[in-house]
Amino acid sequence: MYATGLSKTIVDSAAEVLETMCFACVLGLAEPEVLPGKDNVSSTVRFGGDLAGSMSVTVPQPYARNLASSFLGITEAEVSPLVTRQFVSELTNMICGCVLTGLDSQGAFQLFTPTVEQAPEVRVVPEPISGPWIVKPEPVAAIGDALAEESSPAGDAGETPGPRCLHVLDTGDGVIAVGLQLETGYERRQ
Repeated sequence: MYATGLSKTIVDSAAEVLETMCFACVLGLAEPEVLPGKDNVSSTVRFGGDLAGSMSVTVPQPYARNLASSFLGITEAEVSPLVTRQFVSELTNMICGCVLTGLDSQGAFQLFTPTVEQAPEVRVVPEPISGPWIVKPEPVAAIGDALAEESSPAGDAGETPGPRCLHVLDTGDGVIAVGLQLETGYERRQ
């Protein structure tokens, strides 16, 4: 089923980037799937081309600093708040590129400049049909409202927006939320 393939691509892509770039291993989905509080750093990147939409990544500030330290090969004390935000932005770019390549290895894509913000609590509600993944065609309360703000349908009036997925992944040392909204191009892959 497409939603399962989409979910698997997102989780596998995030795991690949975290492992190869930050030496962090994804153990599975976080239980419960929540990133609490106001200290989360969230980045959203929009993309266009054969597939269009947006991807958001949210990481609790302390864990983002830890990942940035591993990525840059410096101590956590050397990672400033600015460097932490820049790292989460780059992490979002890397995961998005990996997801897009996984969905359409022959596709042409353009990634736009990411935005970065402090984000509130992120919560994933299990979907009865697809298990622990959330995949809904309507707006989902998501990462720092980033996905919800971009809920306008693509293309002609009346066209249904594409699937939205949000996953909170556990690495043992921390959690990371990865959200994706496809606006166009997904219908060719169903």
